[in-house]
Amino acid sequence: MRPSLLCPYPLRLVQRFWSKVAVCEHGASCKACCWEWLAGKTRGGYGHLSIPKAYRTGYGKLRRANRVCWEIVCGPIPEGLFVLHNCPAGDNPGCVSYWHLWLGTHEDNVKDSIRKGRNAKGLTHGTRTHPETIRRGEANHYAKLTAVDIVPIFREAIAGATYAEIATPRGIGRATVGLILQRKIWGHVVVPEALLTQRACRLPALRPIRGERAAGAKLTPAQVLVIRQKAREGVTHDQLAREYHVSFSNISAIVRRSTWAWLPDAPDVERREAC
Repeated sequence: MRPSLLCPYPLRLVQRFWSKVAVCEHGASCKACCWEWLAGKTRGGYGHLSIPKAYRTGYGKLRRANRVCWEIVCGPIPEGLFVLHNCPAGDNPGCVSYWHLWLGTHEDNVKDSIRKGRNAKGLTHGTRTHPETIRRGEANHYAKLTAVDIVPIFREAIAGATYAEIATPRGIGRATVGLILQRKIWGHVVVPEALLTQRACRLPALRPIRGERAAGAKLTPAQVLVIRQKAREGVTHDQLAREYHVSFSNISAIVRRSTWAWLPDAPDVERREAC
């Protein structure tokens, strides 16, 4: 096959390329058959070819065979576009027939991958096919806990300890404790079924950490009620923030009931007396 006038490669490389392609018996005009790449391939089945240093365009030494084929036949590939396959016989990454190639955007590439079932999910995801490659638990170099710490965390939570009381001695965050108890992390550690049952039964009875019990709380319920009343009377959020030594956004959230929403409003007299 003769290269395009826009082909960026020398004739010697073009000849080397086509020597590694199994063109079908019907010839170069055949649009139905796939032309298999006979040389090296990636793990995903795509052919690749070593490109001389003088003709590399920032993609490294190896180039995908389907991209090289497009450049030989049609010229340079516009920046940001991908060379995709549309083989009539089905998905065939090793095909380098220029009749089966087309240019597409990144969005086209993702949609094409999903349509062909190449995107890893469910049982085909790497965490399922190669679970040994996942650094779980103490194998992760960021881990501050070990497997033996997980069951005691469940026991302390069932006994009524707060997340802060569990987290502080271990040097971890309260969010980490919550994720452990929800089995979202360290889920590979076996926890006795009895503990999981007790934990599930206790969840509805747990008192949420909110209001003045929350870490870093600067206000009391009585002060929150007064803030809402003063805001209704026309006091600006800036004035309230300076008076109560909190930020403007905190005052705004209190007035909008984005925070302290569980606190019901009381009559004005009770609010005044509470302060």
